[in-house]
Amino acid sequence: MKIYQATIVPLNEQVIGTAAHGTALFTINGDTLTINIEMFDTPANLQHWEHFHGFPDGKAADIATSAQDVNHDVVLPDTVAGAVGHYSTHVTLPIAVGKIVEL
Repeated sequence: MKIYQATIVPLNEQVIGTAAHGTALFTINGDTLTINIEMFDTPANLQHWEHFHGFPDGKAADIATSAQDVNHDVVLPDTVAGAVGHYSTHVTLPIAVGKIVEL
């Protein structure tokens, strides 16, 4: 069995007015992946989608920081790759991000 965890930190809190945060636990047991996500301070009355970025070759999918706000609109993409256009089709506003690490 392998276990991975992501500490989820706020993103775009200045736009949405809350600092969503939490943890995600990924457990791989044989050919079964179980994901448990616990979030706090998420905006009320909205759908909260989860999606995960990764690369088949193991390359890091680092989370965005204010340094990646290339157009200075105060809105950050959910990945550094998104900041340079690789995920330019996103139409949602990410509220939190986390980097997955093996425990």
